[in-house]
Amino acid sequence: MTVQVSTGIIRWPVGRIASLGVALLLILGAGLLSYESQRGLVSADRAADHSREVLYQTERLLSLLKDTGAGIRIYLSTRDDSALELNDAAVAALPQAMADLRRLTADDAAHQRRLAALQPIIDERLAWADRLLQAGRQQGEAVFTPAEVQHGRDLLDRIRAIAAEIIVEETQRGQVRSEAARRQAEIVVVPLLAGMLVSITLIVLLFARMHREIGRRGRAEAQLEQRVQERTGQLAASEDRYRSLIELMQEAIWIHQDGKVVFANRAAAHLFGAARAEDLIGRSSRAWVHPDDRVRAAARTDQLYAGPVSVPVVEMRLLRDDGKVRTVAIHAVSFRQDGKMLVMASARDVTAQREAEAQLHQAQKMESVGQLTGGVAHDFNNLLTVVIGSLDAAVDRAPAELRALIEGALRAAERGATLVRQMLAFSRRQTLIPEAVDLNDLTGGMADLLKRTLGEHIAIELKPAPGLWPALADKGQVESALLNLAINARDAMPEGGKLIIETGNHQLDADYAAHNAEVTPGDYAMLAVTDTGAGMPPEIIERAFEPFFTTKGIGKGSGLGLSMIYGFAKQSGGHLKIYSEVGHGTTVRLYLPRHRAPSVAEGAAAPATAAEHHAGGGEAVLVVEDDPLVRNFVVQQLRALGYAVLEAADGPQARARLESDTPIDLLLTDVVMPGNITGRELAEGARQRRPALKTLYTSGYTENSIVHQGKLDRGVHFLSKPFRRQELARKVRDVLDG
Repeated sequence: MTVQVSTGIIRWPVGRIASLGVALLLILGAGLLSYESQRGLVSADRAADHSREVLYQTERLLSLLKDTGAGIRIYLSTRDDSALELNDAAVAALPQAMADLRRLTADDAAHQRRLAALQPIIDERLAWADRLLQAGRQQGEAVFTPAEVQHGRDLLDRIRAIAAEIIVEETQRGQVRSEAARRQAEIVVVPLLAGMLVSITLIVLLFARMHREIGRRGRAEAQLEQRVQERTGQLAASEDRYRSLIELMQEAIWIHQDGKVVFANRAAAHLFGAARAEDLIGRSSRAWVHPDDRVRAAARTDQLYAGPVSVPVVEMRLLRDDGKVRTVAIHAVSFRQDGKMLVMASARDVTAQREAEAQLHQAQKMESVGQLTGGVAHDFNNLLTVVIGSLDAAVDRAPAELRALIEGALRAAERGATLVRQMLAFSRRQTLIPEAVDLNDLTGGMADLLKRTLGEHIAIELKPAPGLWPALADKGQVESALLNLAINARDAMPEGGKLIIETGNHQLDADYAAHNAEVTPGDYAMLAVTDTGAGMPPEIIERAFEPFFTTKGIGKGSGLGLSMIYGFAKQSGGHLKIYSEVGHGTTVRLYLPRHRAPSVAEGAAAPATAAEHHAGGGEAVLVVEDDPLVRNFVVQQLRALGYAVLEAADGPQARARLESDTPIDLLLTDVVMPGNITGRELAEGARQRRPALKTLYTSGYTENSIVHQGKLDRGVHFLSKPFRRQELARKVRDVLDG
C-alpha cells in the first residue's frame, strides 16, 4: 500500500495497516462508551434541573406572599399608591405560581398533599391582608396591632413550614441524583480514557514517521517562508502600532511638505473643524492660521524649512473651517526624509483652559468687588440705620418749623441707602430693562425647558394664581432667576422629588417691612419655588445670599446663583425670602413690584381691610412658635386685637400649658418645630383633653406644598408665613367663629 503526497511516495507495511485498524476500533469503542455515559449524564442533569425548578417556584411563592404584606404596609405608611402596585402584582401572580408547582410535582403524591394543605393557608393570608388594607384606608397604620401582626406572622410561618418540607425533600433528591451521575461517570471514565490513550498513541506513532519524512523535505522552504512572514508581520505591526498611537493621542499631529499637508490624525481633523483626517491632505498648512498670527507663523515655518530644527512651544490662534477661533499651544520639528525636508507639528487646544482662567480672573475680581462693596455697605448701612432711625423717630416729635428740615434730611439719608444698594447691584454686573411681566405666562412658557433641565426624576407642578398682578421687572432676569432656583432645588433632591412653582398677589405692609430690612411696603407679584429636599439649617440660610458662598462640592457651584437673584430683586425694588425646615424642604419667594398702567394714578392706595373688623372678644389663644421674633410679633398683634394670649417656645412647653386648667379657645401653632413634637401631634394630643379646642397652623412653606406633602389633613385651617396683621386677625376670627 502506498500513500501519495506532494513531496514523494511513502510505503506503509502491513503491520502498520493492522495497527491503524486496531486504533480505529479502540476509538469506536471509546466513542460508544462516551455516548452511553453522556446519555446518563443528560438524564441526571434533567432530573437536577427539575429539582431546581421546583425549588425556584417554591421560593417565588414565598416571595410573592411577603410582597402582599410589605406593599400594604408601605402604602399605609406613605399613602403612595405606587406601593399598592407591589401588592396587586403579587396577588395576581400567586394563582399561576401555585399552578406551576402543582404541574411540576404532578407525579409526586407527597408534594401534592403538601400543596393541598398549603392552599387554604394562602387564602387565609390573602384575606387577612385585604382586610387590613380596607381597614387601613380609614385608620392608617393603626390597624397593625400586635395581635394582627402576630396573626400575619403565624400564617406566614405555617406557609414557610410546608414550603420547607418541599425544599428539603427536593434538595435531598437533587443530591442523590448528582451522586448517581458522579458514580456512573467514574465507572465509564477509566476504560474511556484508556482506549483513547492507546488510540492516540498508535496514531501518533504511525504518523510521526510520515511527518518526519515530509518535514525533512519542506523544512528549508518553510523556514525561509516563515522568516519572510515574520519580517513582514513585524513591519506591519510596527506601522499599526505607530498609527494607533498617533490616532489615540489627544494632541493634533500633522506633517507638511513644501507647505502642503501630507499626513494628519483624527485629532487634527477635529481641531481644524474637518469631518475626516483625509480632508486635510493637500491643503496649505497656513490655511487655518488666524490672520493676526500669520506673520509670526510664516517666520517659524521658514526657520523650520531652513534645516532640521526644533522650535519652542508657542500659543497661536487658529481659524477653523466652521469659522470658530481656537487658541492652541503648538510645537514643531523639521526632519529630512528621502532627501526632502518635512515638518511635523503637534498642537493642543487650550481654549477652554484660557477661558477658565479668564473666568477665574473674573470671579476673583467679582469677589474683590463684592468684599469691597460689602464692607462699605456694612459700614454705611450701620450709619444710615442710626441716622434714618433717629430721623424717623424725631420727625413726629419735632415742631412744625423743623419738620420740613428733618424730612429733607430723612430723604437724603434714604437716598444714601439707595446708593449703597446700587453699589451692591453693580458688583453683580446686572443691566436691567424693566417691563410689565406676566409671571403666569412666564412660568408656563418655561415648563418644557425646566422639565428637560431637571430630568425625569423631578416632578414639576405649576400653581398659577388667578387675577395675578403684572410685575415690573426685567423679563430675561426673571427667567434666569427661575431657572437658577429650579436647578438649586434639583440639586437639593438628588434622589428625586417634587418642584412646585407658584404665583400670587401679596401686600407687604409696614409690620412686615419692620421685620425685613430694605422692604418697601406695597403691592408685589410673588413667584415661589418649593422643593421637597433636605432643607437648610438657620446658619446656612443666614449666609445663602453671600457672594461665592455655596454648600456644593468643588466645581459643582460658583456660589453666585442666589447672590445674583438677591441683587436682581433688590435692584428691581423687590424682595427675596427663604423659608426652610430641615428634613422637609425649602421655599424661596421672589417678590417683584406690581406694575401699574399709566392711567392709574401713582401712589393710589388700595383699600385695606381694617384689622379692627376682626377684633377679638377676649378669647384665649395659645401661640406656639420656636422663633422668638415671630412669636413676639404674633403675641403683640393678637393682644392689640383684644385676645388673651399665652405663648410657648416649643412642644413640651405648649403641652404643659394645654394639660393645665387654664382656659384656651384657640391653638395657633407652627407645623414643624424642634424636638420630638410636631404641631400636628401637639394638636391631636390637645384635642383628646380639650375636644372643643380649635387649631390654626402656620408655616413658612407655601400652602400648596404643605398640603401636597400631607402634613395637614383636608379641612385643617392654615395661615402661610409671612402674613399681614389684617390676615392674622381675619383668619383667627374665622377659625374661632367657625
